[in-house]
Amino acid sequence: MDEPRPKIFISTVTKELGKARENVANVLRLLHFQPVFQQEFALHTGVVRGMLETELAPCVAVIQIVGHRYGSEVPGVTNPHEVMSYTQYEAAYAHQKPIPVWYLIISDAYLVDAPNDEDDTKKLFQSAYRARLQSSSHLYHRVEDIKDVEIAVFRMQQDLDKLRPQRFQQIPLLHSGNGHAETPPAPAAAAATSPAEMEKLMRQVLSDLVPALQQAKPNTSPQDNAAAEDQLYARLAEILGKTPDQARAEIAALATKTKADLTESLLERAKAAYALKDYPAAEKLALQAAAENPADALDALRQAGEAAAEQFQYQRALDHYRAAAALASESRDVLEWADIQNEIGGLLYLVGQYKQQVTLMHRVWQACEKAGHPEHPVTLHSHHLWANALWVLNNSAESEKEYCTVLAIRVRVLGPDHPDTLRSRMGVANALDSQGKHAEAEQEHRAVLAIRERILGPEHPASLGSRNNLASALRSQGKHTEAEREHRAVLAIQERVLGPEHPHTLMSCGNLSLTLEKLGRKEESLDYARRALTGRIKVLGEDHPDSQNAKRLVELLEGK
Repeated sequence: MDEPRPKIFISTVTKELGKARENVANVLRLLHFQPVFQQEFALHTGVVRGMLETELAPCVAVIQIVGHRYGSEVPGVTNPHEVMSYTQYEAAYAHQKPIPVWYLIISDAYLVDAPNDEDDTKKLFQSAYRARLQSSSHLYHRVEDIKDVEIAVFRMQQDLDKLRPQRFQQIPLLHSGNGHAETPPAPAAAAATSPAEMEKLMRQVLSDLVPALQQAKPNTSPQDNAAAEDQLYARLAEILGKTPDQARAEIAALATKTKADLTESLLERAKAAYALKDYPAAEKLALQAAAENPADALDALRQAGEAAAEQFQYQRALDHYRAAAALASESRDVLEWADIQNEIGGLLYLVGQYKQQVTLMHRVWQACEKAGHPEHPVTLHSHHLWANALWVLNNSAESEKEYCTVLAIRVRVLGPDHPDTLRSRMGVANALDSQGKHAEAEQEHRAVLAIRERILGPEHPASLGSRNNLASALRSQGKHTEAEREHRAVLAIQERVLGPEHPHTLMSCGNLSLTLEKLGRKEESLDYARRALTGRIKVLGEDHPDSQNAKRLVELLEGK
């Protein structure tokens, strides 16, 4: 009976590097190993890590081909800092056992099986993963083409010999085009990454960070935006093998250098300024990039729009995004077009043009579904924005139905604790509250708050948003003393964390004013109402619906 061949797991993203994986498998068979690999799992299959571990546990080594695609994430992870792709998990599990892992890192020039169409967040996480591997002590080989992949495996011969049965050792390995066996190149460890190479790798991380930040922010809530940014940095730090503070500091240092580097492109300098939160400079540089380089115009105009929105210049941001939309095409790339329209829809909400928002978002959502993308994040975001606009326009029952539709998909695809899932669940709670179902709304808000406080902490902007909504649901039920306590606690933290003129701090002032009025404390209520009015006019303008609502509240309390 033949002695069983040792198993080696080949880890990669199938869509991008399936051919390279097959070449590695063929070489391993020549070397009398049994190659093992898994096809890429769909995100919503519910496959748990245990299934991967069953395949990995009996393997004597792992070879990971590292490309630019992130791939699907392992579902069912409760700690957001442990979320990772299947390929990243395969390597992490092997290191824990420990099982030897060798990395083949493809170059930018490598001809992959399919172009990278992943979203900006996945591109960021994968560029960070590549940077970490090349700065670590792990053995890796850079590969330029598919032949390089084979040669890299042959170069592992001495290490592989230790894993093979004795009688299979010293086998002719490499074959030339004329059918004669060749001696493989001598084993070679990866060259140490130089400081210049490491800076280049981190520049790619910086470049990918800004569009990922923009993508992660829903643009309908500053609190949710801050939550998304914090989570993105936390994930990035985890992948880089650093603390969040270390990751922020390292990226800030590189961004400062890039912003001042006149040899860099205007768009990259704009991204660097954005990462530094120098939004006026980011907007100016992005507009220059759009004017001077037509190839960068669409991305640059989107960058300018994001920078303007961060300055609360929502109308100016709308102008930039509409200019970008004119360069996109629904027929050419419906998801790119829809993504820009979603930004426009979020800004229409912020400037109070709710009727325009509801019309636009309904059209965008339907176009994405018709094009065959019913569960794509861009489609779900436009559907969520449509539900949000329905709610603002007092179509509460319809908005609840649409929020629930999006929520069901996000729970299945993303899991119950994902920020997007919680955002949809909060939308359902708000719609319930608007229909007079205050007790149900309170229950939902408490549930979302508990998850957010567990994952993000009690002072995180997203947690404060849930707590504020809970207080409003309490006020609607006549629980005014409890509502006052919640509103005051939220306001105190927001003043310290967000600042006294932040839109959500001002919103809390208005909510506290309404609660105090219900308690019969009219003068105190009027003080907070006036503060909310003054701040909203300064930040949002006198004609904004929020400013007008604040004005009506002041007039009501003054008896006008």
